[in-house]
Amino acid sequence: CYGDNQGMVSVEGQGGVGNYTYYWGNGDTDSTRSGLNVNTTHNVTITDGNGCQATASYTIFEPDELEVMTNSYNPNAGCENQIGLISVSANGGTSPYSYNWNNGSTSSGLNGLSGGNYTVTITDDNGCTVSETYPVYDLDVSITNLTPTLIANLSGATYQWIDCDSGQPVDGATSDTFTPEDNGTYAVVITSGNCTDTSRCVEVLNTSTEDLIGGEHNSFKIYPNPTRGEFTMSFGSSAKNVEYELINAQGSVIERRVIGDVQEGQQVVGNINAAPGIYFVRTISDQNQS
Repeated sequence: CYGDNQGMVSVEGQGGVGNYTYYWGNGDTDSTRSGLNVNTTHNVTITDGNGCQATASYTIFEPDELEVMTNSYNPNAGCENQIGLISVSANGGTSPYSYNWNNGSTSSGLNGLSGGNYTVTITDDNGCTVSETYPVYDLDVSITNLTPTLIANLSGATYQWIDCDSGQPVDGATSDTFTPEDNGTYAVVITSGNCTDTSRCVEVLNTSTEDLIGGEHNSFKIYPNPTRGEFTMSFGSSAKNVEYELINAQGSVIERRVIGDVQEGQQVVGNINAAPGIYFVRTISDQNQS
């Protein structure tokens, strides 16, 4: 294999009267030499039992370095109107070649791929190998609906929320969370690397807290935001049988607490005993929830 410096020369005397001895230029007296460097010449003299001699010279060569050649590669399995595909071929080494992928395939190409890392190992006729790994991205465009707030479940990407009714982007809505000001249907365009795709449209009925808790004069507030764990809920109107739920960004309720009846202007202290992140507080009363 290329770069191994494992060249070998093996000779055998023929003719003469037998009882051959071997002498190489470096003083070796075996019929075989191994571990030889490339681009070197090795001379041997063979002597038979009568003292007759024959000489020969051998030069060690190596094949070109075995390489994986990428013929075609689309890493964006989850992108709109695209499929993940990889096609490779061997260059250098000694043909014929075999191909082995980490998903079990033995062809030189793969297509219709889902997200993941795909590694091909090419082996030539001398048993020399070379490997290459190709990542394929499966873009997650799912949304968690915590009406009236929508959350893109993929983190670390670029976001643009759009109004599905008009097909236009919403000005300034470029975070992974989005709370629309108006009722309607909304989606998010997500870009990660070279891949861009659009989520499904989600209907949002953005009823205000004034309607949900206690009428048009209600002013329900939560502060401070952000918080280190403790927060205060201020109720602008009275309500019966109030409780609140703490919800994480995946939509799971991680805490529920019963408050009871509240009066106008009453303040209630809550706590978030969880890892840093984005959380939502949902209050529920006999009137409704927000």
